[in-house]
Amino acid sequence: MGGDLWDENVDLRRELENDLRRVVGESGPLDGILVTGDIAFSGETDEFEAASEWLTLVAEIAQCAESEIWTVPGNHDVHRPDVAASPTIQDFHGRLRSIPRPDIDAELARYLVADKAGGEAFLAPLRKYVSFATRYGCPVTPTKPYWEHTLPIRETGYFVRLRGMTTPLISDEHDDLDGGLLVLGSVQARMERRANTITFTLAHHPPAWLRDAEAVTELLRTRAQVQLWGHGHVQRLSHVDNSVHLYAGAVHPYRTELTWEPRYNVIEVCPVVASAQCRLTIQERIWRRQEARFGPDLGFSGNPATTVTLGLESMANLGYEEQGSILEPAAPEPARGAKRALAYAFSSLPYQRRLAVSRNLGLLDEASRDLTDQDLFEIVLASAVRNGILSELWDGVQKARERPMGENPFRHTDDASIGTLE
Repeated sequence: MGGDLWDENVDLRRELENDLRRVVGESGPLDGILVTGDIAFSGETDEFEAASEWLTLVAEIAQCAESEIWTVPGNHDVHRPDVAASPTIQDFHGRLRSIPRPDIDAELARYLVADKAGGEAFLAPLRKYVSFATRYGCPVTPTKPYWEHTLPIRETGYFVRLRGMTTPLISDEHDDLDGGLLVLGSVQARMERRANTITFTLAHHPPAWLRDAEAVTELLRTRAQVQLWGHGHVQRLSHVDNSVHLYAGAVHPYRTELTWEPRYNVIEVCPVVASAQCRLTIQERIWRRQEARFGPDLGFSGNPATTVTLGLESMANLGYEEQGSILEPAAPEPARGAKRALAYAFSSLPYQRRLAVSRNLGLLDEASRDLTDQDLFEIVLASAVRNGILSELWDGVQKARERPMGENPFRHTDDASIGTLE
């Protein structure tokens, strides 16, 4: 594209790609990519499509499946013209910013859950983001403004739980002025305790930007061993009690900032088997101005990485006598990975191709034309499971795509074991 010649960030992204190749060459393939918001600039569809193309390239370099990309929204992912055009949405924002803090949870439930028609309208400014996030299995809805997935750490018997939270529920031009004007809601931060599980939370705005920060941080304090926050462009890593708080910098911070330091991070999770502990190693990668390239941030210590050991809940701590089983096992493989891969491949097709594939297999009728991206795949998947044609659905999606999906994992898989998408 001719415009790339004048885009200073093109070189920045290429250098990040080069640095990531070095990281993968030294440490091996990555298992997932975590994005803490501001995927777009003004919440427009073409911005999300451009971001998706780049994330596809990053996943290829990381030797990571595109279906293992995880994302939460930031304030730049909000389509603000939708807010400006709707007095109803403006009233919703104003109400949540003016009521007493103890009333925030009840008021969110009233607006988003009890008012079914209104709930969809209040989240309309995030509609384009949700369409983008659905392909990665990370949609948000009025009744469930967060997502959660539990992933096995290979054959260790330990798990990583990812909880993605939505901070820009009432984001608009006013929250640019100062912190403390947004709300999260306790429901997003409330997680059950699980044995042998290290919990990561992803959110864009740090607690200082939330009106209900006190309630949120109290819940996260004992439930999330790793808290990832975005928004601020100054990187900060801290070890608090039994948790790590990473306030990630930005890949594309504003060049007018005095502390302009593009960054990204590489996190390694290593369970200490049979000890209810997990070792976390964080490589902070930073733009080195003098070299005009990315490299390790050596900081004051001169070390290229920070390692922290965190305690996990054990079966005994939760009152379970049996030590040899896990509280909540992950879905059987290849079911979980194959299901996510199919969801990504299907949802990243142009809408008309999705409809064509589904209808060619008799999985949809004309009444399904107005379904949301999330509902469309759920209905198609459930119908394919009922009819025992998951393998045919994979082949149909593969034929409609330009990029290969790999070997069909459903040829010898019991369709009944797949279930619905997490």
